[in-house]
Amino acid sequence: MKKLLTALSVCLLSACTNQAATMPLDSGTYLLQNAMNGAEISISFTPAEHTFAGKAAVNRYFGSYKENGNKLKLNPAGSTMMMGPRPLMQAEHDFLQTLDKIVRYDRDGDTLTLTTADGKTLVFKRGEEKGD
Repeated sequence: MKKLLTALSVCLLSACTNQAATMPLDSGTYLLQNAMNGAEISISFTPAEHTFAGKAAVNRYFGSYKENGNKLKLNPAGSTMMMGPRPLMQAEHDFLQTLDKIVRYDRDGDTLTLTTADGKTLVFKRGEEKGD
C-alpha cells in the first residue's frame, strides 16, 4: 500500500509540474505592454524556421533564435532604417538593444514574457498590429 501511495504521489507531482511548464512559442503576434514612450512594438515567431520578426516602434526587424525548453537566445536582429520621432526612435533603440540579452521566455495563454539575464522583463499580449 505504501508503494502504491508513493507511486501515486510521484505521478501527481509530475503532472502538476508538467502543467506548470511554459507553453511553447507559437506563430502568433504579440504586442509589448510596457513599451517606452507609448511605442507600438510587436514580435512574432516562426517556430518551424526558428525566426522572429516584428515592428519596433518605427522600423521592421527580423532575426533567428535558438530555444531549449524555455531558454531562449535571440540572435542580433536586422532592421529597416527609417527615421521617426525622437521618442519612438529611443524606444526602438532600447528594445532592439534588449533583444540579444534575452535568456528565457514564459508563455501563459495570451501572455508572453521575455526575460534578460539581469531580470528585465518584456511583457507581451497576443494581439494585432495597427496599420503602418
